[in-house]
This record gives sequence, structure tokens and C-alpha cells, in this order.
Amino acid sequence: MRPDSLTFLRTLLDTPSPSGFERAGQQVWLSYVRPFADKVWNDAYGNCFASSRRTRRPEPR
Repeated sequence: MRPDSLTFLRTLLDTPSPSGFERAGQQVWLSYVRPFADKVWNDAYGNCFASSRRTRRPEPR
């Protein structure tokens, strides 16, 4: 695992986000995936999504 991926995983796991109060965990996830995604969004239920239509791989962090 790349060091930055491990850092992300540890940060995500250490971020409190119990059911119904997931916003902090969502922010960690969104900040990590945003450089890889063409679009990020959430729905009325608080779910977060990211999509990518890229044909090339993003630059390594």
C-alpha cells in the first residue's frame, strides 16, 4: 500500500462518524477522491458519490 493511501485509511478510520452523523467521515473521503474524480456529489440522504470518465491515470500524489 502506498504511504499516502495508508495515511488516508488511518485518517478515515480515526474520524468519528457514527450512523446519522457521518459528515466528518464524508469530508475525509471527499477530500481524498476529489483529485481523481470528474464529479463529486451527495444526495438528500447524505450519501457521497464520485465519478470519473478519465482514460488516463491521475498523477501520483
